[in-house]
Amino acid sequence: MALAIRRPINRKIQHAGFKKNMKLFLKCSLFFLIFCGVVETAGRLLWWAQKKELFSPQRAWEGNNSFAAEIGGTMAGYTATLSSHPYLVHVHKPGHGINRQGLFGPDFPEGRSPDFYQMLITGGSVACQLAGISPDEGALTEELEKKYLSYEGKPIRVYNGADGAWKLPQQTVLLMMYAKRFDLVISIDGFNENYVVRGDPYYIEIPSPSYRVVSPLGFHAKSALAILWTTAEINQALSRIPAVRKTFTAYCFGQGLLNLAKFYDEKSRPRQTPVTPLEYPQTQSGQDQRLYRKNEQLIQLDNYLGLNQVICRQQDSFYMSVLQPCPALGKSLTEDEKKIVGSLDYKEDYLKMASVYQNAATRNRYPFLSLINVFASEKSSVYKDHIHCENGKNSLGYGIMANALCDFLTKEKIIKRNDINKK
Repeated sequence: MALAIRRPINRKIQHAGFKKNMKLFLKCSLFFLIFCGVVETAGRLLWWAQKKELFSPQRAWEGNNSFAAEIGGTMAGYTATLSSHPYLVHVHKPGHGINRQGLFGPDFPEGRSPDFYQMLITGGSVACQLAGISPDEGALTEELEKKYLSYEGKPIRVYNGADGAWKLPQQTVLLMMYAKRFDLVISIDGFNENYVVRGDPYYIEIPSPSYRVVSPLGFHAKSALAILWTTAEINQALSRIPAVRKTFTAYCFGQGLLNLAKFYDEKSRPRQTPVTPLEYPQTQSGQDQRLYRKNEQLIQLDNYLGLNQVICRQQDSFYMSVLQPCPALGKSLTEDEKKIVGSLDYKEDYLKMASVYQNAATRNRYPFLSLINVFASEKSSVYKDHIHCENGKNSLGYGIMANALCDFLTKEKIIKRNDINKK
């Protein structure tokens, strides 16, 4: 049997090949680092030219929405927590801090309690933060539960029935489902409603962009869904690495992939898009059409506000409405706030909407509190983005709002200070 003869290994040739590969690797690495350095420098200069401020990784990844960032770290992380709901459009997937209703905080009670005065706070993301995203965090919950009793002397328990991007009629639907379990329902809203009463060609019931997340088949090409999901996961992964998320290069790479996926999605969709049932028919033209739609939207907003009172009264619950503050009104913004609050061109529309809130409360005889001017005397910064304040039980902005609301409830003889009965 013939044996194979092994050729001796030429160490010199092997070493030369190794050195050649190593040089190639170092050259490629150097080129990559130079390329990243150029992108990083150019990106930061472009950011400065457009925003007149240094590149902020936090603002870039969060999308200037501190509520979404608090929950998911980034906008992509936030949308990953969303889940569809047959009546409320969207809630949150089961997880830490999410109750059986898909909202934040403890589970809703199954009924009225003989021992506690149960309050439900509903509305959008501002109401959600006031009530508390996590235990012992909400400024309003902290104030009510620790410093006040109901007017009859019961300890107060606050439940969070609000969520990001919610607007009427989502609060109305929530009350139809759960109002009977609570003694008092407080709806704190206005800012999200303002988006749909400006005369745009959609009925007030048009859902928020979160609806596209929980119902993707209605808006995206089937072939693009996997690509969109993958690019969103890559963005989320990049944003979670501390050293990486601080670079403009990583942000640019992640957003570039996402934009390519969106471009593919748009090219893959059918050219003819069906008319949504929540879109106004074109019966008039120009400015007359916009004024007509705006008037109709304000009328429907008034209807839902009155309906909230009817639902609560029918279920023997007390109802009150609160109009939240906004950067466009009632406060002299600091220079830091002016950089982050965005456009303030909704001022006139917000004032018209405020009058609808007031008239609905007067006509339907329920308590109403406008917080438009609640920050009028505050010289420090309270806004962290276009509408939210710094969150937490020690929040300056939410603390001011909570104090104003508690003072109002006290004057209405709904609650009283806990130390009144201490002797």
